[in-house]
Amino acid sequence: MGRLDWLGAAIGLGLIIALLLLSTRESVPTPIRGGPLVSLGTAALIGLCYYLSQSAWLAGLGYWTLYRPLVAGALVGVILGDPQAGVRVGAVLNLAFLGFLGTGGALPTDMALVGYAGTTIALTTGMSSTASLAVSLPLGLLGYGLYRVRLRWSNLPARRAMRYARRGDVRGIARCNVLIPQAMLVLLAWVPALTVAYLAPQAARGVPAMAPEWAIAGLDLTGRLLVAMGVANGLALVWTRRTAACYLVAAGAALTATGREMAVLGGGLGALVAMVLPWITREAPTAGARRVERIGEPVESGAVRPADRRASLLTWMFFSHASYSEERLQGVALAHALAPVLRRVYTTRSELASALVRYLAPFNVEPNLGAAVVGVLARQEARRQNSTPSATEAVRTRLTGPVSGVGDTVIHGAIGTLAVALAVAAAPVVGGRSVIAYCLVMAVVVWGVSGWAFQRGYHGGLAGVLDVLRGAGWRRLVVGAECASAIVLGVLTVGPVAGLLLPVTAGDAVATASLLDQALYGLPAVALVLVLLALRHWGGRQRRITLAAYGIGLAVALWRALWPWW
Repeated sequence: MGRLDWLGAAIGLGLIIALLLLSTRESVPTPIRGGPLVSLGTAALIGLCYYLSQSAWLAGLGYWTLYRPLVAGALVGVILGDPQAGVRVGAVLNLAFLGFLGTGGALPTDMALVGYAGTTIALTTGMSSTASLAVSLPLGLLGYGLYRVRLRWSNLPARRAMRYARRGDVRGIARCNVLIPQAMLVLLAWVPALTVAYLAPQAARGVPAMAPEWAIAGLDLTGRLLVAMGVANGLALVWTRRTAACYLVAAGAALTATGREMAVLGGGLGALVAMVLPWITREAPTAGARRVERIGEPVESGAVRPADRRASLLTWMFFSHASYSEERLQGVALAHALAPVLRRVYTTRSELASALVRYLAPFNVEPNLGAAVVGVLARQEARRQNSTPSATEAVRTRLTGPVSGVGDTVIHGAIGTLAVALAVAAAPVVGGRSVIAYCLVMAVVVWGVSGWAFQRGYHGGLAGVLDVLRGAGWRRLVVGAECASAIVLGVLTVGPVAGLLLPVTAGDAVATASLLDQALYGLPAVALVLVLLALRHWGGRQRRITLAAYGIGLAVALWRALWPWW
């Protein structure tokens, strides 16, 4: 960062402090009550949900559903007997992670553990959602550390899988890809989450005895900053001139809405229009485009049956990340997924062993659209075109980069951000139905894309997949989803984020009495989000900004304690 960047960062931090000092909302959260302790059985159920969020048993859907704090909050609410409160807390916690993007196997933090622990703390102690967010956020580093340990430990079954491959033992590879890693996951996910869910509420209840009142208020202020930071991070993923205009227009329209329901409805309709507009001006396909739709000769091998292809697809959908390791990444999963096809194609154990060894090389691709790579490799094996390592490597080299680039941008960046933002915006209005709708939408997206991509790869071949990746449809989808996300984020800024600045003393409800009140608290919320976005633009690292949020929250709370007239 240059001198101008440091100057801009200093100005931005000063504006953040000023906005918090000018906030009229009471800083002291709801007093912590002595609710029922979390029993060991209840903690075990919460730990099981956390385990399933990272396990292979939900066909790749766990990452998109149970791993999200919104869904985690709903599940914890159901377990603790208050699902609506769980949805409300989970929605606030999820706001802090709208900019979460875990691509290429790299997870910046563990938002699932924050979601399960934060909701448990809030529901069992009466702590506000924002304060529980500030308390539980450091647990994300614990989850990230356990994830790194898991990658390291998964090297052991990956090495063992190579020994099975050299013997042509498909069942041995399956055990190394599924059973051994999932057993390790019980130790690295279920047990820690169980422990956190059991001990965290008891530790949180001891906070008032150990910390002064201003420190508790500082945690509440920090949580508000983290929520605004999450919206800013989500906006940073889609920020362009076009999306900036969509965000500001949506925020302005939400300011004039007569109620929260109208703001959410207007945001949803605006998002729908933004998704449709890029397709209205679509040009007719050229002759070349119509020609390449027919690229790909039919597979003539009679050995590979439809049941084998279905088994290959389902194996990839369920277990593409079951044994993700530092050394081979998804290599074991690829060999496991292609095993049903390889067993049909190769009749001798030596040929089967040679094929399995080829596919155990390091391999990494976005799992949903990446099913197209599995389909292309299965097609070429059925036609006996992958008999050498160089042929297999040629397909990987040409496809994995483009497929991952499109998949990460479209599914993780555009559709994923839009879907969870819509669910969080609708949660205060429709409650748990928004969680159910979000899970159903992501199930259709994840499973639908995986099935379509595999079929496209198998029937269209390498040329067919490359043709799809070059198509303009992906760009239209991304542009529409980015504009729609910006609209929803604008509604969220004027709604939940502005609600954290309103003069209420209980819960996280947004109470706007007039248009003047909405403007009085909505405009500072928009300014706060834009300042945090500018800090990201000036090169501020996420961890440094997060630490600054804790420092600012505690400093402002101390200032207010010393000078109450603020």
